Amino acid sequence: MGLRHPKQTMQQSTVLSSLGAAPPPSLIEDHEFLTHKVGAILAELDRHLAESSKRAETLVGRQQGVGDVLGELGMALIKLANYEVRMQTALFPNLTLTLALG
Repeated sequence: MGLRHPKQTMQQSTVLSSLGAAPPPSLIEDHEFLTHKVGAILAELDRHLAESSKRAETLVGRQQGVGDVLGELGMALIKLANYEVRMQTALFPNLTLTLALG
């Protein structure tokens, strides 16, 4: 007899249990094998999920750092523009300069 499909073996087990008969040893071994296999797959998926979560957390932290640096750069450029306007006004009081911010 060839390999049985797990659903088929579980159906056979249900039929045998309803008739009061014990399931054959091969069915018990199949169930144990499948339980072990599913457990191993779930453990591997859990490991991958934990690793992905750690990497995502690192990436978010780095992006936060980049955002902070860009914010500081923006503030520095605004201060520089304001300084240049004050210097231009002090050096050339008759010249009108309009800044278009935004």
